[in-house]
Amino acid sequence: WMNEVWWGYLAVLGAIIAFGSFGVPIKSKKVREANVDPLIYQSYKSFWALVTSVIVFTYRPFYYTPWGILGGLFWVPAGISAIIAINCIGLSVAQGLWSAILIIISFFYGVVVFQEPVKVLPFGLSGVSLLVIGVVGMALSPAIFEKKSPPSKSIQSDPSNEEQILIEPTEIVVQPGIFASMPPTKRKILGYSAAVFCGTWGGSIMVPLKIAEKSGSTTSGINYVFSFGVGAMIVNVFMIVVYFLALRLVFDRPVPSFQLRVMAVPGSISGILWSLGNYLGIYGVLILGQSIASPYTQVALFVSGLWGILLYGELKGKAIVMWIASALTAFGGIVTLSYATNIKS
Repeated sequence: WMNEVWWGYLAVLGAIIAFGSFGVPIKSKKVREANVDPLIYQSYKSFWALVTSVIVFTYRPFYYTPWGILGGLFWVPAGISAIIAINCIGLSVAQGLWSAILIIISFFYGVVVFQEPVKVLPFGLSGVSLLVIGVVGMALSPAIFEKKSPPSKSIQSDPSNEEQILIEPTEIVVQPGIFASMPPTKRKILGYSAAVFCGTWGGSIMVPLKIAEKSGSTTSGINYVFSFGVGAMIVNVFMIVVYFLALRLVFDRPVPSFQLRVMAVPGSISGILWSLGNYLGIYGVLILGQSIASPYTQVALFVSGLWGILLYGELKGKAIVMWIASALTAFGGIVTLSYATNIKS
């Protein structure tokens, strides 16, 4: 009773919920108190990306393509950056920023690289413009309504608190965990930079899937999830080895613990949710195309934003109003971008 296109949109809806929720455990109290290293947290996500991918072989024949390694190379560094960004600037701002960048890059790949048809080019350009305006507003909403705390007599007499007086916010609540010792200004710069890198580098995650399809390297696109899982683990293990060696041999520092007791639940939840989003997102790309499915999947920025605001209280007062207005502007850009492309019927 539903044609293929509707199944594609249902897959995208599921991906939106999963992608918008995978970052919630990253800010859980236990994870923050344990100061879990971002690469360690990403390792749990990569593990579950591989474990859950074998489910596809319950209804599809075994197939592997080495293009999955390239997919892992795009995802693992982007995933680490996402964890850093969430810790430094919060879930609502971080995912909004990287999602908008992902949308623009995915649209570019779909239309320019893979020659997916466009109905009206001006609509595509208008959609990109709305996205840029929306994401700038979302990213700046904390800074614009950040207020300086009036110094008290006790604080004035202590020069060591000078930086805190200048930049302590009253309308933004970010619990940075492992990055708590960083000066607030540097922490924000790191967070914004990590979010931009996540969107820019991670925007190519689905490209190896499209290449594998066009080159005939996969009999069914969904088989790619296993290849991707293997590729993610290969890249993740390589990065851990290099990271640990650098810490011991170059910086003479102890290597971080995997903290299984702390990470077993939150790491599994994040990994399973992201893997589910990836699985459904691939179905969406296969049915609707890169230029439609990838932008709509990033509507997850609204889900993550609501988690950040309602669960963790990341934004307060007028900052919430500006974030919502900017998010709606970005959503208008997503709809406009989608309209600018053709859908197979």
